Amino acid sequence: MLCHEKPPSAAGPSSITPARGTTQPPGPTAPLHVDWQPTVRSRDDEVKRLMALGATLHEDHRTADGRGWVTLPDPEGNEFCIEQGKGRSTAQA
Repeated sequence: MLCHEKPPSAAGPSSITPARGTTQPPGPTAPLHVDWQPTVRSRDDEVKRLMALGATLHEDHRTADGRGWVTLPDPEGNEFCIEQGKGRSTAQA
């Protein structure tokens, strides 16, 4: 499964829209890990938003120059990374 971000007005409360597109079979043998670059918000604003929705901080690889990524698991334990996208920010969540 791939995830595509849509503007909030097009996607409602969530800005992630799942899209099929994997070569792996479905089920527990095909874990999903999404590396996501937000386009509507900065990486740091997106991390804050997702934590407010129940994700937790697992690893923080942000650097002082604004590069890096944050690894979070969702409430079900599925890990994903938020990378620096178009809206660049150096503030940490």
